[in-house]
Parts: sequence; structure tokens; C-alpha cells
Amino acid sequence: MSVMSNSRVARDAVQHLLYPDILPDIVFHSAVALLAQETGQPTSVYGDAAGHWTMDVVRRVLGDRGYQCSLACSDGRWRLDSLKYLCRNPGLIGFLDASNMHAWTGPPWKTQNGTQAESPPTDGMLWAVHKKWMPLEPFYARGVPFQVSTRDEPMVKHEAEPTSCWHAVRIDYNGREKAVSRQLSKWKTPSPILMSNDDEMVLCTPSKKGWKTRALLSFECLPPDAVSQKITERLIDSYVTSIESGRVPTVHGWSSMAHAMFGLMQYFQLHVDPASFSDLTADEQKELRRYEKNMARALQHIGDE
Repeated sequence: MSVMSNSRVARDAVQHLLYPDILPDIVFHSAVALLAQETGQPTSVYGDAAGHWTMDVVRRVLGDRGYQCSLACSDGRWRLDSLKYLCRNPGLIGFLDASNMHAWTGPPWKTQNGTQAESPPTDGMLWAVHKKWMPLEPFYARGVPFQVSTRDEPMVKHEAEPTSCWHAVRIDYNGREKAVSRQLSKWKTPSPILMSNDDEMVLCTPSKKGWKTRALLSFECLPPDAVSQKITERLIDSYVTSIESGRVPTVHGWSSMAHAMFGLMQYFQLHVDPASFSDLTADEQKELRRYEKNMARALQHIGDE
């Protein structure tokens, strides 16, 4: 690993890419100190006091400011998509020639010292500089949560919520499908089961080859809060009327609705105090406590699996 020979060229190259950002020398000295601390290498490996910096330092300075350096060309071989296609990417800033620290922006292509060419040189080590956050920009602009998964870990998701400023939380779903399957298999009667998650409500129907699912409702299509409240109130009134009129069997109607409401309470971690039901007998309150305890135990069991 060699140190750049031309003084200040690394700083001038980065400033040319990020114009009009002005980067003082202390930024590069700090990057060198961090790299030396992380790798255990002496600072002389990465630069010196005169302002001669290696590509590792430049990549660190850019990376700390939200820019990614991707190797575009080395050993005479182009390693990314075509230059024409890359230029369509609004996140592309330009290219950096590691051999002489010439930063190329365009088209038309030019460097920080005014050199022009039809395209960046491909006879050395050329790096593409682009904005890391650009693929996520549409989600930030809409203010919506998103999930990121990779091909090597399809069952692991990094979930980001606006309320945490999109702090990504790693969640491993490996084995969860088996846990759900084991819970479903406990129903001895082959009848459909209604399930829901953050995205949709699904009807699960048992078959000889396993469970078949059919999406009944996508939560994304629900209207804004005020309208949703009116719809919810209307649905509750309609359901209660159906029980009272006999269209829904009383013995199952009220218990099913209570179970659904209790599920919502559990989802939002709201405690149900049996003592608040003053019109229930002592035995009924005891039964409610047992129900709450068993439900909490079942949810904890699924979470552990």
C-alpha cells in the first residue's frame, strides 16, 4: 500500500466531487487516526502530515459523509454496469482515479484541475462515487417504514420505522414459519383460520398438501384515521346487530368479538384488569384472569420459538 505523492490532491479531489462542500485537513487526519486504531497499523501507512493520503483514507472520508466508493475498473477490466447506464443513476456523483487522485464529474467529463476527456480513464484503478442513501430516498420522502433483506439471508429483515428516525433493527425470522405451523396444527377440526399481520388479513384453509392462504384485506388500502374510525364504529354496530338478530349465533358471536378485542389489547400491550369488570361475578373474573394468563403464555411461547 503506497502513499499518494502529490500534496493536497486527495482533498482537492473530494472537494471537486462534493462541491461546494469545503473539507479542512483535520477531516483527513481524523480519518487516518481512526483507520490506524481500527486496523492496528501505523498512521504512516495511510498518510502523513503534509497531506498525502491513500485511497483508504479518501473512501473513509466519503463514507462518513454518506457516499459509497464502488470499484468501477481495475487491471483494465470494467467491473460495473456500462458507463452510460450508471449516468442514469441520480445518486452517482462521479469517478475517482486512485492512481493520481483525479476526480471526474460529468458528462462532459472533467477533473478538478480542468482536464477533459470523453470518459474517465480505464487504465488504472477507478472508483465510482455515489450516494449511499439514494435507493432509500423515496421512502424517506414519503415518511413510511421499510424493510431490507438480502439474498444471502432471505429470512432476516432489517426493519426501519419513521418514529425511530429509521433506525434499522435486525429481526431473524428463521424458524418462525415452523412455530406458526405447529400452532396451526393444534386445531384438530379442519376449519379455516383467520390470521393477520402488519400488511394484510389472510384466510388460511387446511388441505391435504398444507395450508392454503387467501388475502382478504390489505391494510394499506384503508382510508385515513378519521374515516377509519367511522368505518370501525359502523362495523361494530353492524356486527352487534347481527348477533342480536340471530344472524350470528350468540354463543359464538360474543366470544369471537371478545377474543378479537382482547387480541388488539395484547398487540398494543394494554393490560386488561378483570377487577374493572364490576358486573362480572367472582368466578367470571377468575375465568378472565385465567384467559389473560394463558393468552400471554401462548404469545410468549410463539415468540420464543
